[in-house]
Amino acid sequence: MVKKLVGIHYDPDHEFGESLHRYELILDYNGIKHVRLSLDDEDFWEVLGKLNLFIFHWLHNDRCRHPALAILPIVEQ
Repeated sequence: MVKKLVGIHYDPDHEFGESLHRYELILDYNGIKHVRLSLDDEDFWEVLGKLNLFIFHWLHNDRCRHPALAILPIVEQ
């Protein structure tokens, strides 16, 4: 069995709200390891490179859109 690792990005306020916690519950239920990430983490890009899946839950407002437009094109490559 291939070990999977999923990263979940904090919201723009650096909080981990109910919707993000819901992802963790689903991953825990399915036995999938996960880590919480922030673009401000010193090792963000290093950890990102080890992930099988990256969850960036964002709303369609500028506070979410600007970081998403900066990092998602890199992640998608």
